[in-house]
Amino acid sequence: MNAPQDSLSIGAWIALALGAPALGFLVLSSRRAAGKLGAIVVKEDPRSAPQVLRWLVVVAALVALLATWPEQGDDAWLWAATLALAAGLLLLSPGPHRQRLGERGVQRGWDARGFDELEEWRVSGDHLRFKVDGEWTAASAPAALHAELREKLRRLRPDHESRFI
Repeated sequence: MNAPQDSLSIGAWIALALGAPALGFLVLSSRRAAGKLGAIVVKEDPRSAPQVLRWLVVVAALVALLATWPEQGDDAWLWAATLALAAGLLLLSPGPHRQRLGERGVQRGWDARGFDELEEWRVSGDHLRFKVDGEWTAASAPAALHAELREKLRRLRPDHESRFI
């Protein structure tokens, strides 16, 4: 093996060493969010151009790996593991505009909160608007869900309903 090939292999091992704990964190974070949300009632996960571009890069790298598999020798499996890890990270990472409304909580981007954790809340329009860390944000909540959602929030956080936003 030559020096550039060795450097690439070392880079792949470093990517695996750093990416594996990151993937573990994402799995734990996803489980934690799922526990706070309960069953999902409404979800929106719009994809952005950068997210699509990242997936295209991973797919292109996979095609290149498959096309050059014999030439990769023993490192082919190392690169396959690195690409699988990258795909797992992309799959589990929530986009910044991800919205989830669950039976027990709400998620916007990375942040998931149980209804009992919301600083303030307001059901209006087609949204549940809520304050997290002093900042207002919103998640989709169709009008058909408003009565049940409002009743649940009033039961859990009666003094935290905001009359104005």
